Amino acid sequence: MTKRYIFFPILVVALILVFILSGCGSKNVKKAEDYMNAGMFEQALQLLQIEVQDNPKNAKAHYLLGVALLSIKSVRSAEEEFNRAILLKASYRDKVGEGYFRAAMGLFDKEDRSTAGEFLQEAVKNDPDIKDRITKSLFDRGIEMGNKDPESSKVLEYFTAAKYYDSKFNEEIGKFCYSTANSLIEKGSLIKAAEYAYVSAEFDPNFIKEGGKLLFKIGIELLKQGKVYEGQVTLNKALQRYPEYSENTADFVYYMAEYFYREENFSKSKELFQVVAKNFTTSHLADSAKNKIENWTVLKTVSLVIPANKMWTSTKIYLAPGTKLSISASGTISYGYGCGPDGNLNHIAGFGGIPIGGKPFGLLIGKIGTSGEPFPIGKTFAIDNIERGGELFLGINDTEYLDNMGYFTVQVKYRTKE
Repeated sequence: MTKRYIFFPILVVALILVFILSGCGSKNVKKAEDYMNAGMFEQALQLLQIEVQDNPKNAKAHYLLGVALLSIKSVRSAEEEFNRAILLKASYRDKVGEGYFRAAMGLFDKEDRSTAGEFLQEAVKNDPDIKDRITKSLFDRGIEMGNKDPESSKVLEYFTAAKYYDSKFNEEIGKFCYSTANSLIEKGSLIKAAEYAYVSAEFDPNFIKEGGKLLFKIGIELLKQGKVYEGQVTLNKALQRYPEYSENTADFVYYMAEYFYREENFSKSKELFQVVAKNFTTSHLADSAKNKIENWTVLKTVSLVIPANKMWTSTKIYLAPGTKLSISASGTISYGYGCGPDGNLNHIAGFGGIPIGGKPFGLLIGKIGTSGEPFPIGKTFAIDNIERGGELFLGINDTEYLDNMGYFTVQVKYRTKE
């Protein structure tokens, strides 16, 4: 009886020591798990390395250390820890797939998609039943990220990965992408909206037509903003989804090309005519767009100073027959009397010894070519189609020039081939 009572306190003390030691280990493991759940695998790694040193028979610590090692892509060391855990507790054999899965999701968050994909394959290899969890987890993360930050590239990467493992969430993903595209359009984020609109149909074929229409809407808005390349790319995607909308879109792009031409934004205008010619070959406007490109002309503007003491001033502007020409002038000169570009209406010239008889003295005049017929210009002049080609000369309608003073400031606009 006495021996039994002596042994009992010793046993109690031993159990208390085991409990204390295991309690310390449990704290490390618990904190490591918290770190891992928060995606802080490196912090967890340090704690678990301490734990397996202090408690080498802690199977759970070896297993979690394997997961943490996978997160830093130390695969061989991770497998060694998994094997140690299995030797200590056979049931951990069924958790290796889970370990690869957890590490993979952490790497997804770090944007290491390639390694994450490899680990997910290993997870399925070790536990084929884990595919459902992988799909659900990827889907949930995509939705969460999409609601939080739809501009993030992670959103569609999560959805694409989910689709790879199972298509059961495809319909929900398609709806989410289409809805997000509309939301981003309202916020003015058109490029990202186009991305969502395009993939909505990849997840759910029901959005082929609606997604295509949305892409047309985005492409047209990009063209309005002068973002021709982005607009063209988006319209190409729209045509892939909904080719029936081609004719309406071609009409609009052609209209925008003409608008930019009128606004003298010739580079944008030409790009849009090229879009019609190349991308909408079946449209009734395709040939017209090609013709415009082949006969492309741009509006050039030249500012000049025309002195009053010279009969003719060379402008160095060479005009081809058929050129559209406009001239505007301002300023005052003195030829004995003062006047503006319209000349002195109270002093009309006779018909001898002056470039243009029957017109006011001091009038701004012009001619095309050295032997061309002089024509009146004044403050403004415009002609849609000149008959004769050659260099443009500008001058003053007068008989004597040397004693004249002042000058006219002239702006010449003309269309010419590039």
